[in-house]
Amino acid sequence: TVLLVRNVAAFVSRYGEGYRLVGPYLGALDNNGENLRLEDASGEKILEFRYDNKWYPVTDGLGFSLVIVDETAPWNTWDRKASWRPSGRMLGSPGQADPAPVAVAPVLVNEILTATAWPVLDALELYNPTPAPVPLGGWYISDDFAAPRKFRIPDNVWIPAGGYWTFDERDFNPTNPPLPTGFAFSSKGDEAYLFAADAGGELTGYYHGFAYGAAAPGVAFGRHVTSVGAEDCVAQSQNTLGAANAGPRVGPVVISELMYHPPDLPGGLDNTAEEFVELRNLSGEPVDLFDPIRPAHTWRLRGAVDLDLPGALTLAPGEFLLVVGFNPADAAQQTAFPTKYGVP
Repeated sequence: TVLLVRNVAAFVSRYGEGYRLVGPYLGALDNNGENLRLEDASGEKILEFRYDNKWYPVTDGLGFSLVIVDETAPWNTWDRKASWRPSGRMLGSPGQADPAPVAVAPVLVNEILTATAWPVLDALELYNPTPAPVPLGGWYISDDFAAPRKFRIPDNVWIPAGGYWTFDERDFNPTNPPLPTGFAFSSKGDEAYLFAADAGGELTGYYHGFAYGAAAPGVAFGRHVTSVGAEDCVAQSQNTLGAANAGPRVGPVVISELMYHPPDLPGGLDNTAEEFVELRNLSGEPVDLFDPIRPAHTWRLRGAVDLDLPGALTLAPGEFLLVVGFNPADAAQQTAFPTKYGVP
């Protein structure tokens, strides 16, 4: 093995002597991912691939390297996430075979309560899906993925098989004595992550958690697995800290219908004027689509379409609202659109 290094002195300071080193090289590896190409002396390509920092977030600044799973795999498979894995230990294994990742029980971040008012405290619930109790002592909880070691779970904590364990601000944000790395979960949007660690306090590479958005007062976010197996962190219909999640909070306003591709115009032109997004108030109460305390702060659509809804807009119980791609003040469209769709 030969190691190409950016800074020989820095490498030796970190990893010690005894390696076959070549360097320094020009430039630097892009933290966001980029293309690497290895050529022979005549310029013929030996290997070329692209790595991506989104494959495994623990390799993006937390001290784990990317390791190829099969060194004999065809070169055109090396730019796939499945062809790589995080290193089995912190700082990688330069110049030697990388050990297998440490086997860790997949304890999950299951529920997060963030928009609280005294005496209710911010809280984080963990869930153990395995059939055996798991020692959590020495693991970490953080509100910042890039800074894992904020709250170290005490040594005597075991989460029961198929059970739950809840931490609140008295644990991760104590006042007497204060914790220098203490934190609270922001109700305006934040992160909540669990990191596994070994007996020496080193991260193992296993983590679980979510970034979440703004929360309604007293409404918890919870882990939800969709019909295609994807994990979401969504507002819950009820807060169930210490028990199974109640399920997603639906409504009171939902996107109930989309017309994303009406018939094209003559000549194959895209017919955007007849697109629409339909909103509906499912509840039996009126719903303000703005913040009553700050009326200029209105609901908004983002993603495929981008619109801040107008102020002072309220949906009556069961009422529909159509969001369209034309100016509703356009007299011609005001006639054509309802006629086309039979809008009451």
